[in-house]
Amino acid sequence: MPVKAIVFDGFNTLFGAPNRTPFYESVFVGKGISPSRIYPPVRDHIMSRSTGTHEEVTLELGAHLGLVDPSHARDLLAAANLWKQWTYTIQWLPGAVALLQWIRKHTTCRTVLMTNIITVDLDILAVTLDLWSHFDFVWASCQQGQSKRPDALQCWQTIEEWLLPGVWPNEIMMVGDKPDDDLAVPQLREWSVWPMEPDGSSIPAFAQHLSEMLNIEL
Repeated sequence: MPVKAIVFDGFNTLFGAPNRTPFYESVFVGKGISPSRIYPPVRDHIMSRSTGTHEEVTLELGAHLGLVDPSHARDLLAAANLWKQWTYTIQWLPGAVALLQWIRKHTTCRTVLMTNIITVDLDILAVTLDLWSHFDFVWASCQQGQSKRPDALQCWQTIEEWLLPGVWPNEIMMVGDKPDDDLAVPQLREWSVWPMEPDGSSIPAFAQHLSEMLNIEL
């Protein structure tokens, strides 16, 4: 079946922070917390909340990680400041905007951004990246009240419903950098998938693949 809709993951697929940009995670790692303990509560709890400043969501994350003693307040504030600064450094990965513009100008494919993100970061990126101008739909975890993850089938069903009528599951392509969070469920739902490198280096290859698949010259 031809592809009629392309669903893009956001972070490390289309946009990201420059390499070596300080990140809030470094504060928690400095407290002896393994990085593998940090991402699950961020994805499963923090990213699905609808409101909250960087300071508030960092306090919540600290609670999930057991940093509830007042002695940790300075570290949590430092993490919140790094998170905020990191968000303002986020930029489109090389070739991403050109790809999205080509899709909208030369194809009839509908485009969807699907990203796990907190509300304050979404508000910032809506301005700094002009997000809404590039997509037909934006699925954001903070607005949906759930995060994109392998066991959250409703998030994928929501996108299928948005694309009806006219687009069936086997006419949707998912593009993302995380095999588990981005690609596993779409494959089970008969979407086609395209894995991306987290540095954007595979954007040209994907653009070429899409051009050949749709028989439309880049």
